[in-house]
Amino acid sequence: RVGYGEGVDLTTIGPTMNVARWLDRVAKENAFQIVVTEEVAARAGWSSDAHKRIDVVEPVTLNPMALVGIGRGRDLPASILSRSKG
Repeated sequence: RVGYGEGVDLTTIGPTMNVARWLDRVAKENAFQIVVTEEVAARAGWSSDAHKRIDVVEPVTLNPMALVGIGRGRDLPASILSRSKG
């Protein structure tokens, strides 16, 4: 909670939000609806081969990171989409 009295808002701050904001910017700059790390794609059980890989440097830690960009959510593999319906 941030603020005082009636001006209190619930918000999030910190490194996680910084990375989320950065990923959102990467998605917008590259016209993607979804951007995930290659590690997240692998954990979800799908290959990033069908999607665009972007090699970047994460701006807070300066660590190299491989991202996967998906142009449209409906372009996700059928195995991922079918799991979300159940």
